[in-house]
Amino acid sequence: MPRSTTTPARLRPHRRPVNHSGNAIENRPCRSTVFDLECKWTGLPCNHDTERAMTNRNISFIVKDQQPLMLRPTDSVQLACQRMSERSVGAVLVTDGHHHLKGIFTGRDAVKMVGAGGHPAETPLGEAMTPAPDTIGPEHKAIEALHMMCDGGYRHLPVVQDGKVVGIVSRSDFKGLELDQFEDEQSLWERIC
Repeated sequence: MPRSTTTPARLRPHRRPVNHSGNAIENRPCRSTVFDLECKWTGLPCNHDTERAMTNRNISFIVKDQQPLMLRPTDSVQLACQRMSERSVGAVLVTDGHHHLKGIFTGRDAVKMVGAGGHPAETPLGEAMTPAPDTIGPEHKAIEALHMMCDGGYRHLPVVQDGKVVGIVSRSDFKGLELDQFEDEQSLWERIC
């Protein structure tokens, strides 16, 4: 049986390294996350240990110093919007007095509430929030959070441990390599399905 001369897709780098001008970078390790042998483009070994660490970060690392914005269900939508603006965040975690998650309030919820004729100063968060949102534990990997957000169609994911809020992740919390890996996996699944 004749031997194939093409390199299987799993052994090829997903893109040729380029600089900001779009010119090929020579004599630098490959930054591919799907290639473990010598780089086809540069002939140098691929630098995967650092990349694997970046693409395999635990959620706990992302939220370790975080102080998420949390309000009570009885607080007004107007207060939530003011606090979101002050802190430049896109979501409020709605919790009880013991930091147990009751819901999440995002800019999308604000638009829905105002569009339906609600009054931000008079409407409590408990009426405008998305109740019982999906959550993720801090022991999970960043790529898992990206998959959950993509599959669920949302941009913010509360991090909960033992029933209590420990943080929140949004798509902007993820690094380029994590997003590259996620897009590679999505592309692969699209080709398979």
